[in-house]
Amino acid sequence: MKIFVLFLVTLFTILSSVEAYWKPRPGLKWNWALGTKVTEIPIENTSYEVIDIDLYGVTTEIINKMHKNGKKVICYFSAGTYEVARPESQGMLEVKGLVRSKMEEWNEYWLDYRVEGIKSFMTERLDLAKTKGCDGIEFDNVDTFTNVNWPDAPTITEQLKYDKWLAKEAHDRNMAAGFKNSIELLEDLKDIFDFAINEECNEYSECDDYSVFLDNNLAVFVALYGYTTDSTFMKTVCKETKGYEGLSIIIKDPSESLQYDYTDFDYEKFCGSSSNVNKTTNTSNKTTTSKKTTTTKKTTTTTKKTTTTTKKTTTTTKKSTTTTKKSTTTTKKTKKSTTTTKKTTTTTKKSTTTTKKSTTTTKKTTTTTKKTSTKKTTTTSKKTNSSTKKSTIKKTLTNKCTIYIKKVTKRVSNKTTVQTTTTKKCN
Repeated sequence: MKIFVLFLVTLFTILSSVEAYWKPRPGLKWNWALGTKVTEIPIENTSYEVIDIDLYGVTTEIINKMHKNGKKVICYFSAGTYEVARPESQGMLEVKGLVRSKMEEWNEYWLDYRVEGIKSFMTERLDLAKTKGCDGIEFDNVDTFTNVNWPDAPTITEQLKYDKWLAKEAHDRNMAAGFKNSIELLEDLKDIFDFAINEECNEYSECDDYSVFLDNNLAVFVALYGYTTDSTFMKTVCKETKGYEGLSIIIKDPSESLQYDYTDFDYEKFCGSSSNVNKTTNTSNKTTTSKKTTTTKKTTTTTKKTTTTTKKTTTTTKKSTTTTKKSTTTTKKTKKSTTTTKKTTTTTKKSTTTTKKSTTTTKKTTTTTKKTSTKKTTTTSKKTNSSTKKSTIKKTLTNKCTIYIKKVTKRVSNKTTVQTTTTKKCN
């Protein structure tokens, strides 16, 4: 009997450790507040179910309070860059080869995650997240391989290896792993990560790419930047998210400062009747304590259009976002010169000399110049010059014989040839 009880205790312990971490499901309401002090974030009487905040800014007490109010907490940190302003990152500079090129838009530097020394910094952050009580981790900048131009840039295989390692480390600490942006890796990581985070999928026509996560019953948290009063912006949002209403979408200020204020996007409210062709059932937001359940996958084939002659520019102002499309106009010009033949015959009644001159025209053609936004082809004009000059000289000799000298001069381009024929005729 004691052996049986011991067996049950052991079994329960094993089952409790299998995927005991949180696995968010599609449709959860969320907010992203990295730009607001966590002490100023409202917790009670709020509609969001999930909040994404900075790991170093939050405290254990605040997370406990959020949990008591039914909130799940995602903790953010950069797993791919050295952040100059963070004291916690300074030790990275002492690791040879770890800190590499500067990011274009931020005061951060890309890390070479192939350097073994990076792991201690990442596990230190994950240990802190676990201690504070974070439910999930937002790993930022896990797409180095598409953003650097190093001679020895990481390969996609090396990127996947690092990303999978991060997810495993989070799972080992009973926290969900979140994958950020890089759509190129979604298919490879849909069974590794537990949720995804995307920015501006409407701008890059990539909302549909996240169907691989939705079909796997995994949450996709999306942030769009604009104003709901901007009809152009909202038209694009409705077009790009149509059929993918399982996406958890919020609309934030165009400044991208990620302050607390946000608009919870509802397709029917902002776009009209629902047309969810890829709807995923929203299941309860509970901690999983059993082994993974096999899920039937539904694959949606999407045809994407690519336009090479359209340049799209988005200009953000304080109150509206203006989208200007510029199309290159193709101008076709044809210049055709008229062929002219000038023939002159000079005849002298008593003259012994007859001259016949013929000038063949110069034909100049300017071929169409066709210009598009991506390819320019110019065919140069072709010139052809040719002329033929004929003359006959008649000489009468004293012995009543006449000599006829026929001279033909031909000129083609820059080459001249002369042909002379002599004929003698006597009475």
